[in-house]
Amino acid sequence: MWSLRLQHLALLLAFAGCALSLGSSRFHFKLNQLYEVTVGLETVQGLPLALGDFRGTLQTDLLVATGDDQKTVELWAWQPLLKRFEHQTDLRFDVAVSNVIPADFNNDGHLDMLVMGSATAQSPISMWLYVGNGTGFTRSETLAQAEGSLPFAFSRDGATVDLLGAANQTVRVWANNNGVFEPEGFADTACRPANPHSSAFVDLNGDCAPDLFIVCEGNEEYQIWTQGAGFTLAQTGKLPSSAGPVSFADISGSGSLDMIIPIVGKPQIYVVYNKQRPICTGSSTKGGCRRAAMCEADTEFGFDVAAAHVVDISAMWPGETMMATVAGKGYVAPPPVRAGDLDLDGYPDLVFVTKGKSGSQVRILKSVPGSPRAFEPVTKGVGALDHLQAQDVALLDLDGSGTVDLLIYYLDSRKAPRISAIYNNFFTDAFFIKAQTSSSIPGSSFKYLLVSDAGHKHVAQAAQLPQTAYRMLSPPYTITGIGRTNNYIEDFAVGAGGGTRSFEGLIPNSHVVVFPSNSSAWRLELFMNRSESTPYILATLLSSMLVLAITVFALGALERKADRREKERALHSINFDAL
Repeated sequence: MWSLRLQHLALLLAFAGCALSLGSSRFHFKLNQLYEVTVGLETVQGLPLALGDFRGTLQTDLLVATGDDQKTVELWAWQPLLKRFEHQTDLRFDVAVSNVIPADFNNDGHLDMLVMGSATAQSPISMWLYVGNGTGFTRSETLAQAEGSLPFAFSRDGATVDLLGAANQTVRVWANNNGVFEPEGFADTACRPANPHSSAFVDLNGDCAPDLFIVCEGNEEYQIWTQGAGFTLAQTGKLPSSAGPVSFADISGSGSLDMIIPIVGKPQIYVVYNKQRPICTGSSTKGGCRRAAMCEADTEFGFDVAAAHVVDISAMWPGETMMATVAGKGYVAPPPVRAGDLDLDGYPDLVFVTKGKSGSQVRILKSVPGSPRAFEPVTKGVGALDHLQAQDVALLDLDGSGTVDLLIYYLDSRKAPRISAIYNNFFTDAFFIKAQTSSSIPGSSFKYLLVSDAGHKHVAQAAQLPQTAYRMLSPPYTITGIGRTNNYIEDFAVGAGGGTRSFEGLIPNSHVVVFPSNSSAWRLELFMNRSESTPYILATLLSSMLVLAITVFALGALERKADRREKERALHSINFDAL
């Protein structure tokens, strides 16, 4: 019996040791600030190309273009227990690599990569497909060349990942047939993408199906092609003069995606709100909201640059302007404004690179309440950014904790390209949802119906991999802050793979992976994010169990002694009745 109890105790202690060791995969710091962390990239001289889960481990891996000629692509895989990237493999090319699109091009469940490169910034663009198997890549196909600008990923039918670009002075589609690409024409009225461009495959009319947003040649106009039975030209519009790369985020927290446009060489950021009517979240229709499902198109959507909210950078950081170019070979573009919810309050903040007299610098604007939303500079706790001559910045979740961290591409004192990781340790008493579709389907859309502790409802939207050209460096997931709430997520709508589906009752602080299907049999996997207090709770539980065990054993021993004394008294007693 004692042997059995000891075995049970050993198993319990082994389980406790495993549970307590979970904390080793996370960074731990005390102060409320950003920290530069050592993640294995300190000796790497190169520029980041793409982020993706290339091994199917739900971790964020990194592709880097290295060498003075930028002709080598290296895969650096994130090792959670070591809290660092480790070199996995590299590929060598004959021309400088400008861009990589990570996606599952042959629908085998593994992430592939489509590599784009050219001899010069004016040369035709060569493209190669490398098929992934979870451990490495095999060269599969050489695609027909593109001209003038880098193609970007979209889907013409929802079943495959195709490319849209230009060749032979016309707009061209590289139609994907299970990993084999064949050039096809597109609509005659479609404009040629600019060089550089920030064209996107993203839901703009609210139906959760991604639409085509094309920045036209000349960088002065854009076209929006909505998805239905094919693509239909829905709107055209003007961009501000000297517009940089357009990015998309739900800045207003209204359940629709807005435009964020930096003005290169000037101290301005345009926030252009989507005029899509908000979805009614209660019994009242006050404010002109629309009584519609989460994924239903609003034909009145649109953008008005003339009514944009202009953020004046010079009022916050005098003498600084938006970065106009990025160091690199081949086809390059100015760095975009990155939108990410650093404090998880439900409203994206802005991270970007500016140029001043002392060099280039990463800046952060925090979203604060207002009508429309206002932005305030973050100046405390950001000292880790001061010494970096930044060129570009990417947002990702380094250690899987649900926070938005930074990966910065910068130049060292010898002008060599370097990469630095910045961990976000700002205190956030809030929850999040981390969502992605399997195999990183470009253009996937997520909508959330959230309920605050006060009972107020609002809809939030996020897009997965909306842009894939010119090293857009989007992570293979979205992180949406939901503030401080004790409620489940009431409704979670997903648009991917040519269909939409809604789920109910998601748990906050979890990582959701959606597996779309051509039928109604969509699958959802939910991974709970372990609380930082889990080891302490477990230690308290084990201590309580140990105290209870000692008490039980002590009481058992006392009871056995009392039983023996009773038996001894019975043996020595005299039965007088028998006498």
